Amino acid sequence: MPDIIKIILTALIPIVFAIPIMFLKFIHLEEVDLRFETKINQAKLNFNNNIIKYILLLLALFLAPAIGFHAIDGLTLLKKHLSKDTFQTILYMGLLVFLLSIIVTSLVIEKYSHNTKLVKTFISVILISCLTFYCPLVSSAINDKSISTLPVLIALPLLVNLIIIYAAYKMTPQKDNMPLSRIVSEDYIKELDLVHSHMLNDGRSVLYDRYRNKKAVFYICDYSAKVYLELIPVQNTKEEEKEEH
Repeated sequence: MPDIIKIILTALIPIVFAIPIMFLKFIHLEEVDLRFETKINQAKLNFNNNIIKYILLLLALFLAPAIGFHAIDGLTLLKKHLSKDTFQTILYMGLLVFLLSIIVTSLVIEKYSHNTKLVKTFISVILISCLTFYCPLVSSAINDKSISTLPVLIALPLLVNLIIIYAAYKMTPQKDNMPLSRIVSEDYIKELDLVHSHMLNDGRSVLYDRYRNKKAVFYICDYSAKVYLELIPVQNTKEEEKEEH
């Protein structure tokens, strides 16, 4: 087995095993749980979620095409059907378009992030132009059993994925999902017909009113400290205001 493949497999195996662990840990947390985690825990969970997305993008956008290209012996096919000058021209053109599109896309993301179609178009140009020389480069490195190009093969996907994730962040509207809350008395809680949902990490209970929609209102109860919170999601308060008008 070529040394470069051994290196890639050695790096990928721990990552592949880590993805399900991080993913399961994240999906078992409900939105309510995340809201009431400490800032440090929220940062850790968001970091894990972003790492999962980042790794999946790397696998889908770069590793899969590169392996597929090498599996069909794409490099040999290109050299067979194209002259050396034409082949080199395609590679250099792909590199030139890639470098220019990175600069232009950076400006577009900053000034026109609201225009999602425009941003997605430039992101697609970056990805396609990068793959035009990335896949042959990977295949050539494997065939030559060379690790000298490994830093470039690692850096390119990382750079492109950073741009994609940053663009997605800029295009996503930032919403304040924290619900409105108020402290209620123990007597008030006892008058309600509440159904226990689950426990938060700090031992507090999440409950819902049996006769109201779970998304309309919920309660956080700390029975040991006798602190009871009634929480109403922001979107529900906005809907109520619209109905009144």
